[in-house]
Amino acid sequence: MFSPIHVSCPARIDLAGGTLDIAPLYFMVPGAMTVNLAINWRTHVTLKPAAQTEIRVNGDLLLEPEKEPLFQAALDYYQPREALSIEVHSDIPRAAGLGGSSVLLTALCKALSLLNTLNLDDQALLEQVTLLEHRLLMKPAGIQDAFAAIKGGLNAIDFCHGKFEHSDLPLCDFLRGQLFLLYSDQQHHSGINNWRIIKQACEGDERMLSLLTQLASNARHLYQTLVHQDRDRFFSCLRHEAETRAALEPDLVPQPMAEFCRAIGPNRVGKICGAGGGGCMLLFGDQLDQQQLEEEAQLRGLQVFTCEAENHGVMVH
Repeated sequence: MFSPIHVSCPARIDLAGGTLDIAPLYFMVPGAMTVNLAINWRTHVTLKPAAQTEIRVNGDLLLEPEKEPLFQAALDYYQPREALSIEVHSDIPRAAGLGGSSVLLTALCKALSLLNTLNLDDQALLEQVTLLEHRLLMKPAGIQDAFAAIKGGLNAIDFCHGKFEHSDLPLCDFLRGQLFLLYSDQQHHSGINNWRIIKQACEGDERMLSLLTQLASNARHLYQTLVHQDRDRFFSCLRHEAETRAALEPDLVPQPMAEFCRAIGPNRVGKICGAGGGGCMLLFGDQLDQQQLEEEAQLRGLQVFTCEAENHGVMVH
């Protein structure tokens, strides 16, 4: 019998250099860097003793937990010695493109490691989450989602020397307070989208490698705008990131989101989160008015959510 264990982790917005956090891309692309921001949408995992193992997600009992690969992979890896009640509560919408599955897996791994009295440091936790994500996807998996879930805050992950080096940046004034996310519940498959990019890069597709190099260069420029807290240059880099990713993935931005961006005007930018095709889009620019954004979104069957930067990563409550 053990005392309940409660762990939570934050989601992230990828600001620049997404997909470059996946091996072997960061070995292949010179100057690879990924920059992201943890936000205050968190996933909570609670472990309690139980007569038999059961899993509840946002109050709903999973009737066949053995058919839930994420939970099963974590349970098989940590091999808890007794039956568990696993309760999950998440602020993250379905298929939001904010690393939700990685956030859940990170919180679950941290909780199960504590149950096994393993005092994992951040590096060991990241390695275990990354291992399980590779096994779940059966394809290369990135590290940025779990990285933000563990560290929180504003992160620059530098792969320049073939291994990652982390810079924990102070939060800029222009990223404080309310941030706006446009959301579409259109289903997307980030693993499939990323695999196409990896495959083309490994096959030597010159256009793909050129676009990935542009993403890396722009991520470094955006990192400098955060260091110097230069809002205007940050806006330009975020727009360049959005345009380059759209060239990289033709189906990145669904039509309703593209129409929304045209409607809100040229002094705002919409940067898709994750591998696109649905999910969330970060909205940034001059004088964003929540009511106007919500009206334009509603016309197109979309939703506008607000969030804030989150300095705390994985937390044991």
